Amino acid sequence: AGTAPDPARYERMNAFCDVLVVGSGPAGLMAAKAAADQGARVILADLEAHLGGSANWSGETIDGMPAADWAQRMAAQLAGNDNVRLLPRTTVWGYYDGNTLAALERVTDHKEVAAKGEPRQRYWAIRAATVVLATGSFERPLVFPGNDRPGVMLAHAAERYAVEYGVLPGQRVALFTNNDSAYRSAVALKKAGAAVVAIIDVRGDVSNEMRRLASDAEAELLAGHAVVATEGGKVLTGLKVQRFDAMSGSLSGDERSIHADGLLMSGGWSPTIHLASQAGAKAEWDPARQAFLPPKPTQRWIGAGAFTGSFSTAEAISEGRAAGLQAAGGAASSAPLPFVEAAPGDPDPAPVFEIKAKGKSFVDFQHDVTAEDVRLAHREGFVSVEHLKRYTTLGMATDQGKNSNVPGLAIMA
Repeated sequence: AGTAPDPARYERMNAFCDVLVVGSGPAGLMAAKAAADQGARVILADLEAHLGGSANWSGETIDGMPAADWAQRMAAQLAGNDNVRLLPRTTVWGYYDGNTLAALERVTDHKEVAAKGEPRQRYWAIRAATVVLATGSFERPLVFPGNDRPGVMLAHAAERYAVEYGVLPGQRVALFTNNDSAYRSAVALKKAGAAVVAIIDVRGDVSNEMRRLASDAEAELLAGHAVVATEGGKVLTGLKVQRFDAMSGSLSGDERSIHADGLLMSGGWSPTIHLASQAGAKAEWDPARQAFLPPKPTQRWIGAGAFTGSFSTAEAISEGRAAGLQAAGGAASSAPLPFVEAAPGDPDPAPVFEIKAKGKSFVDFQHDVTAEDVRLAHREGFVSVEHLKRYTTLGMATDQGKNSNVPGLAIMA
């Protein structure tokens, strides 16, 4: 660390509210609106600069308008309420006893020149009667040889780059998946101008709805296949695929090469439950979702949306409104919910985390932990999760295992 004094100024704030909503995706917006309409004092916090979460890039339609426009309208309505405080660029990072939560607001980090008297950052201690956790979920990577090569990235990161920021991750892209969500990404990337050359799905049985989406993306669908290698130096130039049996995890047949400058992977989704875990109790494994779901509340919080394992926007909107009403002490509403037009999809992935083939397969990309490192830990007797973490440094990087822990634990198991 440097020894020069920090010229920036920092503030500390205390806040009290009836309802704190963490996350401003469709679930969070609906929860905040429902609670505010009941007269509750509401704080809505989100780490992004613009409220709306996945609505900003999902390409879906809500109440007849683009989801991003719907989210902007909801945010504007909330901003006009005297009983609502909006905290964009704010990370809620701690859940303590007495329903006290800690948050960090980045006030001027994005500004070239701060206005007079503005702090760089503001620390918030928020004491809430009830908390609504609408924190969404993280997409997980797949573990296969060459998965760290530049040009390999998460499918929904690529989709967000293309839709929200107008940046294509590649001109010729392939997708590798164990679930349905990547098919929507393929269609979005096609609309953005990329050539989607193939969708490689470890599942041999792909639904007719997903086959139609693959056709819409003009992509070759390789069901019952897996990526076994990537090619290129500092950039991706291609990949190799082989027939794959998801039940046995075995490969068969000859390898086939596919030319692509982008490989987008989706290994399922992990709900963002760390605040609920900090509040107390142990997360619960869901075999269908292949993910840890939030525990039963030990403090006054309510979950909504992808946080609970409900990954569709329609479910998020429904759960968000119900959570906001419950948090504010209101009665359940029979009013119609916003109507969502979205691509179909089954949220449950195939239980495939790793493709065992020749080459180095990374589990934790920040700490360079490979699948073989995890197996070595098992052979050495480090079979406890805590021992695995310390022996390999799996999950000890800046993401604290949000991307890598579930695949790593699956390999250990």
